[in-house]
Amino acid sequence: MILIPYKADLELNRIPFFTIAISIACLIIFYFQFTNETRVIKSVVEYCEATMDQSFKFILSKSVGNTSESACIDMIYTIHRSTDSEAAIAEIVNGADRIEVFSETDGKRYMLQLW
Repeated sequence: MILIPYKADLELNRIPFFTIAISIACLIIFYFQFTNETRVIKSVVEYCEATMDQSFKFILSKSVGNTSESACIDMIYTIHRSTDSEAAIAEIVNGADRIEVFSETDGKRYMLQLW
């Protein structure tokens, strides 16, 4: 027994236009989703290349322990893919190391302002 039918015993007297239209619509939607995701990744890379100033490197070092461009890309892309970006940022900030010149609460508030 085959779960997916490979042949129909129906006699079709016309071309299945509706099925073809649905298939074409699915292909078009897939294409635009794929190109949109590619543009998002490209934008994240460009942002991380352009924004690696001292304050951003400081946030990276405190939040992920690394100031490399790949750490920036991973962090920004993680925020982009989350359903609630503010909650994702708050989670990153809450998991960050303490800033020595501030109290813990003030340090987290400071990092949230930099975002």
